Amino acid sequence: MRAPMLRTHCLLFIALLSILACAAATAAPRQLTAIEPLSGPGQQVALRLTLDGPAPDPRVFTIDDPARLSIDLPNTTLALSKRYRTIAQGPVQAVNTASADGRTRVVVQLTRLVDYRITRDGDALIVSFGSGDETTRDRTTTRPAASAGTATAGGNATAIQNIDFRRGDQDAGRIEITLNGDQAPIDVERQGNKVVATLPGIQLPNRLARRLDVTDFKTPVETIDAMARGDGTRLVITPEADANFQRLAYQTGNRMIIELQPISAAEQRRQAAEHPEYNGKKISLSFQNVDVRSVLQIIADVANVNMVVADNVSGTIALQLDDVPWDQALDIILDARGLGMQRNDNVITVAPLADIAAREKAKAEARQATNQLAPLQSEIIQINYADAADMANILQSNSVTTSRSFTAAPASGNTSPAYSVSGDALSRALGSNNTSTRAQRTSSATVNSDFDEHSLLSPRGHVTVDSRTNSLLVTDTAEKLDQIRSLIDRLDVPVRQVLIESRIVIANRDFTRNLGVSQTGVDSSRLNNALAAQNGGDIGSAYDANNGGYSVALPATNATSVLSSSIITDTFSLNLELSAMESENNGEIISSPRVITTDGREANIEQGREIPYQSGSSGSLSGTSVEFKKAVLGLNVTPKITPDKKVIMNLNVTQDSVGEFVPTSNGGSVPSIDTRSLNTQVLVNNGDTVVLGGIYEQNNTNQTGGVPFLRKIPLLGALFRSQSLERQKRELLIFVTPRILDTNFTTGGP
Repeated sequence: MRAPMLRTHCLLFIALLSILACAAATAAPRQLTAIEPLSGPGQQVALRLTLDGPAPDPRVFTIDDPARLSIDLPNTTLALSKRYRTIAQGPVQAVNTASADGRTRVVVQLTRLVDYRITRDGDALIVSFGSGDETTRDRTTTRPAASAGTATAGGNATAIQNIDFRRGDQDAGRIEITLNGDQAPIDVERQGNKVVATLPGIQLPNRLARRLDVTDFKTPVETIDAMARGDGTRLVITPEADANFQRLAYQTGNRMIIELQPISAAEQRRQAAEHPEYNGKKISLSFQNVDVRSVLQIIADVANVNMVVADNVSGTIALQLDDVPWDQALDIILDARGLGMQRNDNVITVAPLADIAAREKAKAEARQATNQLAPLQSEIIQINYADAADMANILQSNSVTTSRSFTAAPASGNTSPAYSVSGDALSRALGSNNTSTRAQRTSSATVNSDFDEHSLLSPRGHVTVDSRTNSLLVTDTAEKLDQIRSLIDRLDVPVRQVLIESRIVIANRDFTRNLGVSQTGVDSSRLNNALAAQNGGDIGSAYDANNGGYSVALPATNATSVLSSSIITDTFSLNLELSAMESENNGEIISSPRVITTDGREANIEQGREIPYQSGSSGSLSGTSVEFKKAVLGLNVTPKITPDKKVIMNLNVTQDSVGEFVPTSNGGSVPSIDTRSLNTQVLVNNGDTVVLGGIYEQNNTNQTGGVPFLRKIPLLGALFRSQSLERQKRELLIFVTPRILDTNFTTGGP
């Protein structure tokens, strides 16, 4: 009895193991090992997708724009060496693959949508494509797997669980439709100015049959209307008025995605350049071997324009155009026959392209000949803000690279240094590689210049610079004089100026530390430091990781000075800090120099002394001479005003001090100069303050006190003496504030 039961249990156990092994084999993921192009009959192209096991049921959907065929292979991983492969056969351009969450997607890039068919061949899938002659509608269709129905495993009809809207990348409007299954068809098409999505056989719950107003998301989508239609669902997507977008629809898992992506202005311009806009009246033409001149006459009658056709336009043409704008039809005919056209108001002239080019060249030569015969006129042009010589250089400059030197002699009858530069001399100058143009205001100047037909001066024109009145005497044709006046009016404008306010402060370390605490959090991205040190001066900076910026109180890495920089935006609080510093004897403002400079010009501020020293004898002369060396605190600032009224400052700070005296061979000595320097470029708002610090001075004071007479007694005197050592460390801070001056010479900053 027990033996049959034991045998039965063993058989059941073996059967269970077999079932589990089969299930494990079935659940094991397959690998996509190869994708190879195949040539089908006629013009057909096919792709072979090879797997290392039985091919799964694919889920397929297509995209209209851009044309794509996506094939999802569930329970499949990638085993390809390259995920992108160029095919370039028939309508198939390339194949791109990706794998995630146990699923592999094969995306076939097409030139346009064509018919396709997927068949099995052992462990492979064969995807066959048509020749590409089939026409497609302006819609995107996703197809469920061939073996799948529209019902879930439980037998319930597929239904929509949720409709959500999100703002995608680059302001795209993203509609997400969540289903209770992962296999459902969808048709997306454009009807007028709306996008309509139809989901046949998909039920819509009553709670989701509503309008979604998504205007606040700032995407091309304005509203979404979800409604039930028969046994399916319809979504009407209304974009914003005049919105330019491209649509994309696809399905991933149990989600359907419809995305409206805005088209940028640059993309619109590119598309407009590739596809010119035609807005003429639409016509239909169907001809076989008809004379080209007759077709052009028909187009002229339809467009109601006057058309002149050259005598050498001949030949026949066969065309079939249905409902196209007349201007597009005209372009097609002209391109087919190698013709061109010129339009002047309501008159169109049609001729071969070579004839049009020759005609334009002849017109240009005629204009040039006319300019050679045009009378010359002279005009004095007053230059108000710019330098007249610089303006003359601009008038004489052009784009060619060959030139020759010639002499600009002083103009007769003028006691001031005025020089005449002849355009004829420019036109004859050839052979030199010097392209500079320069008017020198000396008794005799050599001017190097170029000339070609693009120069503002004609070959017969010339310009004379009068430096006394800062004006130009220009002689040229009336047309050239008009161009020169227009250019000078645009260039001769006031240069903006910048007031550079600086304060040089000596403060103790407590003040600088407090100032650093109150001014932390400076944006380090606005600093672009290029630092250098000489003779033991360390250059460094401190970065506050918590605040993400530079602070004012930047400690030295050793006992020597450290030059550093940072930015303060609250100038009012800074003024209060400096006033409190002086009232509490924590420091003093030793200098407050101000200087005004123009945009792009360097301003220099120096404070210090020149050190005299004796130098040795010179030549055969005996004795010594006294020479000087500078030991100054120097500040060089070059401001540059940006279009958004910020200021870029190139700062160069030097701190020189007297070092050791070096003996010379004649018995004298020469002082050495210890130099510390900082070079930085910083972008600040108008009225912000840049702080340059890190120059320290340390004074050590020893004081001895005690009871008179008794403190000098040996041994016992120590009981009546006291000693104190006082160390005072102070820092030199330089505050630089740029303020843009308006045209009325008032500061535009806070």
